[in-house]
Amino acid sequence: MFRRRNKRKSSDPRELAPDPRWQPRPASGRDRPPDPDNRMIDLEDVHLSFGDNTVLGGIWLEVDRGETLVVMGGSGQGKSTILRIILGLLEPDSGRAYVHGVNVSHAAQEVLDEVRRQIGMVFQGGALFDSLTVGDNLAFRLHEEKKHDENEIDDLVVEKLSFVDLEPKVANLMPAELSGGMRKRVALARAIMGSPKIVLYDEPTTGLDPITAETITALINKLRDTQSVASIVVTHDIGAALAVGDRFAMLKDGDIIFEGDAEEVLATDNPDVRSFIDARMAGA
Repeated sequence: MFRRRNKRKSSDPRELAPDPRWQPRPASGRDRPPDPDNRMIDLEDVHLSFGDNTVLGGIWLEVDRGETLVVMGGSGQGKSTILRIILGLLEPDSGRAYVHGVNVSHAAQEVLDEVRRQIGMVFQGGALFDSLTVGDNLAFRLHEEKKHDENEIDDLVVEKLSFVDLEPKVANLMPAELSGGMRKRVALARAIMGSPKIVLYDEPTTGLDPITAETITALINKLRDTQSVASIVVTHDIGAALAVGDRFAMLKDGDIIFEGDAEEVLATDNPDVRSFIDARMAGA
């Protein structure tokens, strides 16, 4: 379904240095100049089409350390595509996607692997491995990296479960034994196992009751506030969006039609944004 990027081979560690063409622009809604040390994600004039279908028509987005950007929009508008481009799973037709200055749109596979170690991903539905225990799900990434011994991994599993308010014994459960809210918390714990600098969330509160959704949004804020991660949250849930968002971007027909903070998004007279928000706040 998606056009996979071609793998480029390289063993040159200098490719992890910021691209010399990278010049972070001022973020929308801010009066301070951009700080390259704090800029974690930059999308610059990113275009992507599948055949005659234009998914992204030249978007610009940026996220700083310790900031949560919420990307809103209707189904099929390209919100999740943005996350795949940041992860280097899709390569844009033109434009550049930077992760802390590294151009992931045209990076070698070894560089992509290193960049992805800085990113945690919380998938819609959790995407846990059903055949593995919770503990093995969390440990999977660290086993693949082969940088920790078993005792260290066990300690990290307990630490991350504690961060999402789950007891150590949960590590012994199978995913099928978890409630929907527990699956989301385990998915978040797995995403932060490598202490990433960036966490991407795809519909983190979908399918949850309001109380459980509040628990997840509180954990997203806790992660931002205690570890200064940069986050992008893709969501249809306006309540969750307002609970976690520092800035908001509205995507429609391949373009960013609105950017602003919570006060601006609630006060906007943009008819597309107004219609989207009002419909969802009314439960449509």
